Amino acid sequence: MTKFLVVLSMLAVGAGCGGYSSTGNDGESTKKELLIWTQTDSDGSVEEEYQYYLDPGNNERIQEGWYNSYYSNGNYEWVGIHKQDKRDGKWSKYYLDGTLWQEINYVDGKLEGKETLYQAGGKIYEKYWVNDALEKWLYFRPENENAVHEVNFVKGVQEGKTYWFFENGDVEYEVNFVNGKQEGDGIHYNEDGTVREFTHSELIVTRWKIEGQLVWTFKRNGTVVFDGMEEYNFSWEIEGDRLTITDVDTGEVFSEYDIESLSMSELVIVDPEHPDNETRYVR
Repeated sequence: MTKFLVVLSMLAVGAGCGGYSSTGNDGESTKKELLIWTQTDSDGSVEEEYQYYLDPGNNERIQEGWYNSYYSNGNYEWVGIHKQDKRDGKWSKYYLDGTLWQEINYVDGKLEGKETLYQAGGKIYEKYWVNDALEKWLYFRPENENAVHEVNFVKGVQEGKTYWFFENGDVEYEVNFVNGKQEGDGIHYNEDGTVREFTHSELIVTRWKIEGQLVWTFKRNGTVVFDGMEEYNFSWEIEGDRLTITDVDTGEVFSEYDIESLSMSELVIVDPEHPDNETRYVR
């Protein structure tokens, strides 16, 4: 699509000129006449328009005042305000059909306050910003006003409690973060608020690593993959604290271990024949 630019001439105030700005870059009161910049496509429909003034030093456009952009059907895409070429105040983005997509708040070009993303049926998330740094992120089920997930940050780095919620808003799971890294195990809750207890057979289902290298992948269907031996068909079983790995094709026990400890974040096992030699894995 061929685009061309049209700059509307400044008219008298009562006849639709861009208006005036009375805020100077140095904080002093200076009166600037505002023009309106309009960009259209080849059929003459407006794609973008905004208020601006000309920098007296270099004659470049400085956006000041309202800003609008449009879809090809004429509906708004973005609506907001510029202050001395920076976003300021509430900015809104819309879907092609005109329904609200996103609301963002700015102060002097930096994100500040609440940002909300919507889709049909409700909001998807809310973000909270302080001086352009993320402080909190809430995820929602579109059909439910209660948050499903909450993540907290300090100056953009994950810090403090992270939560998952039941549909009624009660906490389902919580875990603590320090400087972007998980600290300790999380806590799972039942819907009545009591702490949920997990069996070894539930906790072991995940990928276990040593110093970042994948070793075991225990699956919910009772199979297990040992890194480097993917051609083997292994199964796993836990009775009490005894973990047994079996070669399904031969029916022979491949290995046996005693579980010293097992949590959401760590697995410690020992060979029964060499109980002094423990192996520690992490998720």
